[in-house]
Amino acid sequence: FAARRAIDRAQPLGPIAGELRTRFGEIDTRAVATVIRGANEPVTLEDLRLAFDQIAPRLSTGVPGESWWDGLRREAATLVIVRKENAASPHPRARLARARRLLGQGHAEAALAEIARLPGAQGAESWMAAASRYVETRSAADPPDSAAIRGPVQPAAGAHPRAAQSVPAQAAPAQ
Repeated sequence: FAARRAIDRAQPLGPIAGELRTRFGEIDTRAVATVIRGANEPVTLEDLRLAFDQIAPRLSTGVPGESWWDGLRREAATLVIVRKENAASPHPRARLARARRLLGQGHAEAALAEIARLPGAQGAESWMAAASRYVETRSAADPPDSAAIRGPVQPAAGAHPRAAQSVPAQAAPAQ
């Protein structure tokens, strides 16, 4: 849990990295490596929001180097859109609004999916890579968290295990 807090604050793991390797490395080596790598290249939700605000104007426009004919065809294709009433609009402006709202709610993975479908997504490769790293790091922190919740973990090398404390069973009330 300390690793997750450090990641969320974009702080280095320090000695927590060694503890992750020792206690959870055998449970899920890949997840531990991803968490440590993510902490070394931190990305916060606020970083993603700020970068999104900078790239948003370019996302709804065409691909750089797009011919005027391709641009015209792309724009004409969005003039009339037939969809079910409850289906989300595929229009770039609607996707941008959804992505902004999703980021504001902390749903970076869903925002990333919306941005990947925009016409200017090729110009957002660095943002998409950072968002992917953000999502992967947080997902990778789940297995160690779950293992810690489930039960005893392997003590750190050189640590003295605590004496097991027995809890007396409560007697059933007399009826």
